[in-house]
Amino acid sequence: MATIVKRALRTAAGWATMSAPEKAVYDNIYYESLAAWEAAEGRNLVTADEIAELVVYNDKEWEASFTVLQVRNFPSDDTHFVRIIAHENDKFDYKLKTGAKLISNTSDTTWGFAVYN
Repeated sequence: MATIVKRALRTAAGWATMSAPEKAVYDNIYYESLAAWEAAEGRNLVTADEIAELVVYNDKEWEASFTVLQVRNFPSDDTHFVRIIAHENDKFDYKLKTGAKLISNTSDTTWGFAVYN
């Protein structure tokens, strides 16, 4: 069974508010951008027998400067994959402007995700 490797997408200020046990869930590692996470964490998930999980916090609107979020550095299969989720306390609760979010800072309205093997 694949090991889940969790990392946090947080601002430095948000990370500073967390307790030591909360930080330990992420092996005391957080990133302040999607690009930094991918650059540092990209690896062959099949060979490593891992699932890469990025937990997004509602510290700010996380921007991407492209119309499709392309996760390219994580060779994967059906049991070894990338999972990007909102933190349980920052999930969308069906109210306008709530929850953690990834937004495009481009004018293209067809923004989405693409994960490549």
